[in-house]
Amino acid sequence: MVPICKKRIVFTSFGGHYSDSPKYISKKIYELAPELDQVWLVKKCYMDNVPKYAKCVDICTKASLKEMILPAALGIIAPLVV
Repeated sequence: MVPICKKRIVFTSFGGHYSDSPKYISKKIYELAPELDQVWLVKKCYMDNVPKYAKCVDICTKASLKEMILPAALGIIAPLVV
């Protein structure tokens, strides 16, 4: 079995902003389940717009790639296992 961080949600929006539908989905999830860990991949100039309950990672760094390794790997491996 591959370990999955079931309490983490990674968000990004078109252009690296904190905006659009993911912004409102994030807010609603926080209202309903504040215990979930939210991570936003945004451009550095927009980090101030992300609320304090969410972790902010610059989309143009290696850290953002590390946040996406497990979800990407699961998307590739899971269909092969099933």
